[in-house]
Amino acid sequence: MDQRSTTPSTQPPLSKRDFFDVYKVAIDDLHRTRSLAQQIDTMYVTILTLLLTADAYEIATSKFDSWVPVVATACVALIGIAIASRWRRGTANLFKIVTNRYAWLRSAEDARMHPEMAQIGADIFTQEYKAVYKQQLQTAKARASTVDDPAAAESGFSTFYDRTLFLQRLCPVIFTVVPVIVGIATYINLHPSAAQPLERLLSGK
Repeated sequence: MDQRSTTPSTQPPLSKRDFFDVYKVAIDDLHRTRSLAQQIDTMYVTILTLLLTADAYEIATSKFDSWVPVVATACVALIGIAIASRWRRGTANLFKIVTNRYAWLRSAEDARMHPEMAQIGADIFTQEYKAVYKQQLQTAKARASTVDDPAAAESGFSTFYDRTLFLQRLCPVIFTVVPVIVGIATYINLHPSAAQPLERLLSGK
């Protein structure tokens, strides 16, 4: 026979966490995420700088008398483009995470939904959004057709991450151009006759 007790549990119910504590945890988490994003940017910039330095060294020491520098810079280009692409995707994902957390914090400061927050004056993110970001977001929407990702521009991505986006777009271009230039220089050096039409054009003959 089952001897289990049918006496109701005397354990007190779990206490409801104060909403302001949740708000503070969200702020701390936001700061950690932003710090992580900065660390990731620094890591990728360092890696890409090292790759570009390798390209520069290859160009400086090359005599353009063999195809080895072309192969070497092409390999660096493939690695660099892959890394820059991964960096771009990671930045986009982190931006979406940070944007979502800012939106949650602003909703947490909504006096209609959480009057207790208004009573203690917890509205810094709402004030900041209205004073700084709202106007810039409108500018970003106007520029949506001029960037690679209109959806990102709609959210203000191009405004707040201009420098990062510019560097992410510039690096693949540099990595692509370097082996092309080295290849052309090597071909002309190995086949001097190929440069004669260009020389005649420049001399006006």
